[in-house]
Amino acid sequence: MMLLLAAAEWLRWVFNDQFRPWLLTLVAFGTAALGAWRVYRAYQQLATGKLGLKGEKYVGQYLQANLLPRGYHVIHDICIDDFNVDHVVIGPGGVFAVEVKTRSKPQRGDVRVTFVGERLLVNGQAPDRDPIVQARAGAKRIEEILGRYSGRDVRVRPVVIFPNWFVEPRPSGLATWVLNEKAFIGFIDREPQSLSREDSRMLAESLARYVRDKFDKA
Repeated sequence: MMLLLAAAEWLRWVFNDQFRPWLLTLVAFGTAALGAWRVYRAYQQLATGKLGLKGEKYVGQYLQANLLPRGYHVIHDICIDDFNVDHVVIGPGGVFAVEVKTRSKPQRGDVRVTFVGERLLVNGQAPDRDPIVQARAGAKRIEEILGRYSGRDVRVRPVVIFPNWFVEPRPSGLATWVLNEKAFIGFIDREPQSLSREDSRMLAESLARYVRDKFDKA
């Protein structure tokens, strides 16, 4: 802005022109509008980030309280390159990579998570980033990490959790679980046992070793 003002003054001096405040007034209003918009967007992003962190913490505590007594290990916030997996659950029913999507409920609209085919809609709208694609990517990376650190070929089920939302049953052909936190516990209880206690502990320790290695390299 100071360079712009200096340029305007030099132009007035070169052309011996009289001062015309309307030009700088338009620039000032345009700059103020742009600044207000960027502040508003930053506030929205901050509010969304705080809501997301709150949801991740709530789901993590809920999983800890309900799954530890069932013989499961819960590992939180697995950082992998340019993204992270919110929670990984390892226990008798297998290994699950959990992506948490926290949304505030609007006052109006279709206040639930629905499906059109395999396409996920939240309150009738498609999310900016497909959480099913994110969950699948996270599950694949956890499979790679466990394979590298444990020497075992492990299948990891992708899971998307919408805390406190009603989620309609997913399409039968969709392998990714899309649930709220309470339904997730019920689904896990119905899974046949695929891992022994020793296997579960070994896989959890392998993932914890990856987390320590990642921290040491940071």
